[in-house]
Amino acid sequence: MTLSTTIAAGDFDTWLQSILVSFKTGAAIEVPCTECRGCCSAGRFIHLLPADQPAHSVIPKQLLLRAPGMPKGHAVMGYLDGGMCPMLKAGDCSIYSSRPSSCRTFDCRVLAATGLIMEGKWKERINQRVQAWQFAFPSEEGRRRHRAMRDTATFIQQHAAAFPGGRAPAQVTTLAVLAIKVHPVFLSPVSFSNPVEIANAIVTESRRFENDVI
Repeated sequence: MTLSTTIAAGDFDTWLQSILVSFKTGAAIEVPCTECRGCCSAGRFIHLLPADQPAHSVIPKQLLLRAPGMPKGHAVMGYLDGGMCPMLKAGDCSIYSSRPSSCRTFDCRVLAATGLIMEGKWKERINQRVQAWQFAFPSEEGRRRHRAMRDTATFIQQHAAAFPGGRAPAQVTTLAVLAIKVHPVFLSPVSFSNPVEIANAIVTESRRFENDVI
């Protein structure tokens, strides 16, 4: 796959508003993928929710396994040799209109916004696009938020032990989503004296985000 050096990721302020709504509501995200199929070919397990009935109905049953540790109705779909999603046919999703919600809401720009990349076999297929994304910043506020997201992601990676139980997300997309949700902590005028105070503020902000109604 050959991609240009930079690819327009869109207006940062507009994107941020849309991605936060998606986090809260599960609304689908429109990503300008063009020819990129990185997320479909990087060896990702796809989680299907009980509500993903259209996907459950079109994916062959032998490709689905019950999601470990999850209630009945949750399933995962694996990948083929070479990291390809089994639903990828001739370079395109063969069940696009019925694709699972985890595919509808996946946006690799969350990694670009937080300065993270994926690790492991085949992940360069996503990382090539992640590193090519370039946001437009019509406001200085957007630039400040962008820097705060990256600072938040770096802090979580470097200070996992400061969080309750010494636990913080290790999976990069989960970490990126959390950093975006709680980045206001790094915009706060409050002065923190140590990493534990910052970690506690992040936990509080995460709970506030989950409880707030749009």
